[in-house]
Amino acid sequence: MIILTRLIEVCGVLLGACYFYQNVYMIVALLPAKWFDKKNVPCAEPELHSFAVLIAARNEEVVLPELIKTINGQTYPAEYIKIFVIADNCTDGTAEAARQAGAVVYERQSDTKIGKGYALNSLLTYINEDYSWTDFDAYLVIDADNLLESDFIEQMNATFSEKHDIITSYRNTKNYGPGWIAACNSLWFIRDSKYLNVARKRLRTSCAVAGTGFLFSQRLLCEMGGWRFNCLTEDFEFISWAVANGYSATICEKAVLYDEQPVKFAQSWRQRKRWARGAMQVMRLQGGSLAKAIFKRRSFAAFDMLMATFPVVLFSNFIVCINIIALFFALFYRDYSVIAFIRTVGWTFLSGGLVFFSMSFFATITEWKKIRATPFIKIVTMFTFPLFMLSYTPITFAAMFSKPKWKPIAHNQCKTLDEVTERKV
Repeated sequence: MIILTRLIEVCGVLLGACYFYQNVYMIVALLPAKWFDKKNVPCAEPELHSFAVLIAARNEEVVLPELIKTINGQTYPAEYIKIFVIADNCTDGTAEAARQAGAVVYERQSDTKIGKGYALNSLLTYINEDYSWTDFDAYLVIDADNLLESDFIEQMNATFSEKHDIITSYRNTKNYGPGWIAACNSLWFIRDSKYLNVARKRLRTSCAVAGTGFLFSQRLLCEMGGWRFNCLTEDFEFISWAVANGYSATICEKAVLYDEQPVKFAQSWRQRKRWARGAMQVMRLQGGSLAKAIFKRRSFAAFDMLMATFPVVLFSNFIVCINIIALFFALFYRDYSVIAFIRTVGWTFLSGGLVFFSMSFFATITEWKKIRATPFIKIVTMFTFPLFMLSYTPITFAAMFSKPKWKPIAHNQCKTLDEVTERKV
C-alpha cells in the first residue's frame, strides 16, 4: 500500500511539473499588454484580403441562418467574403436554409467517412473544382451554431496582414446561463483564450486552435494539399501537424465569436469522451513528430502541444488504474488500510480541485465583463468548475476502452447577436 501511495504521489508531482509552465502563462496574461507590444513598428493600413468562410453543418437549419446573418453583417467589405456550407449527412432543411441565406452550398452523404474533418476536406475539394484555392487569401473555419461580432473578419484581417498563416480568435459563448454544464464548458474556452493563447502570443510561441473561429492561409492549404485531418479532434491534429512542421498560430483577441455549449451532462460527457479519444489519436499520429521537433527545431511550441495530449492521457489513466489496484488491496487484504487509501485519493482530488478553482477564479474575475451571464451564475460557476474538470478523470478512463464515434450535438439556441450581447435593437 505504501508503494501504491507513493506511485500516486509521484504521478501527481510529475503531472504538476509538466504543467508548471502554465503558471508562467497565467502571470504573462495578467501583465499589461503594452509590455509585450512590438516597439517602433509603424501601424500600416491593413491590406484587404479575400476570405472563404467554411461551415460544416449537420442538421443545423435552426441556428445556421443567424450565423450567416452575422457574416453578411460584417464591417469588412462584402465583396471580399464568400460563404461556403457543406451540408453533411443532413436529414433536415440545412442546405435549403443556407441557400436562402446566401451561401454557396454543397451536400454530402457518407456512411463510412463521418466527421467534421471529412466534411471540410470534401468542401475544400468542391471549392477547388468550382473556383480555385488561389481565389482566396485565407480560409475561416466557423461552426454552424456560432455568432460573429460585426468586426470579426475586420479584426482577423488586420492580424492576417501581419503575415500569419494560422490565426485563432477569442471564443466566447451564447449560452452561459442555462445550466452549470454549459457555463463550465464556456468558462474553459474563455480561460483557454485568455490564459493560454494570449500568453502564448505574448511569448512568441504558437497558440492552439479549438475547432472553430480560426483561419489558415492559402499558402498553407496548398502545401497541405487539402484538409488531411480526420481524427475525432481534427482541429488539434491540424495544429499539432502544423507546429511539428515549423508553422505557428497566433490569436486575434479582438475577433470575438459566440459558441453554443452542451447543456446536459450526458451531452458533455459524450463530447469530452470524443475529445479524450481524439487526444489519444493525435498522440499516436503526431506525438513522434512533435517530440522530434522539440529537439530538432528546439521548439517550445512542440513541447506545449505535446503536453496538451501526452501527460493528460498517460497520467490520468495511470492514476485511475493505481487507485483501483489500491482499493482492491485495501478491501481484501488486512495489511492495507482503507483509511490510508481514502486519505491519498482525497488529497489528490482536493489538490486538483484547488488548482481548477484558481483557474475559474482568475478567468471569471478578469473576464467578468465579457461573460454574458448574471453575477450569481458567474460566481456559482467558479465553484462548480472544479467538479466539471475532475469529471475528466472517469471520462478519459472510459475513452480508453471505447471507440466513441463522431456524433453531432443538437444546437437549439436560436439567438440573435443582439440577444446574446444584450444590445438594444
